[in-house]
This record gives sequence, structure tokens and C-alpha cells, in this order.
Amino acid sequence: MISLEDLIQELDRHHSPPDVDLSGVTVMVTGAGGSIGSKLYHRLVDCGATRLLLVDSSEYALYVVNRSLVERGVITKPLLCSYGNRVVLEAILKDYQPTGIVTGK
Repeated sequence: MISLEDLIQELDRHHSPPDVDLSGVTVMVTGAGGSIGSKLYHRLVDCGATRLLLVDSSEYALYVVNRSLVERGVITKPLLCSYGNRVVLEAILKDYQPTGIVTGK
């Protein structure tokens, strides 16, 4: 199986998703409401990801992202948090234990 770090590099290089199955994997996307985060979570879903932790500092951006992903059948957990808030980020990691983390920031 491809590592998430390698997957990120592949997502940046190619327009079609790499041949990887992310079903059953929980991935945390920081900056999920931004343009890069949006590109990342769409590509992750194209690779079969069905569980995403969406982290952003904009409540409205999280609402929009969450709504579009739920319509695609993706299980999401929108989490309002400033990327610089280390205490909250550590709590998120402890509580949800994502398999991987990708950042849109």
C-alpha cells in the first residue's frame, strides 16, 4: 500500500487518482475549506476515502465542504480549529486517531 506522503506527491503530479484504496482509512485534512484543501479531499475521495476529519478555522467553509462530501456518501467530522491551536489539534489527534494527515495550508 502507498504511504500517505507518497499519495500526496502523486496527487500533486497527476490529474487522475493513483491506484490506491483508501476505504476504511481515516484521513485528517487541515485547511479543508480552502482551495488546496478542497483539491486534496476531492482527490482522497476519488481514491476511495470514506472517512475524513475536516479541520478549518472558517465555520462557513466547513459547512460547505461537509455538505458536498455528505452528498457523496463520505463520513465526515467537521472540526472548527485554528491551525495554530496546538492544544486543540493534539486533542483531535488523540480523540480521532487519523491514519494520515494532509494539509491544505
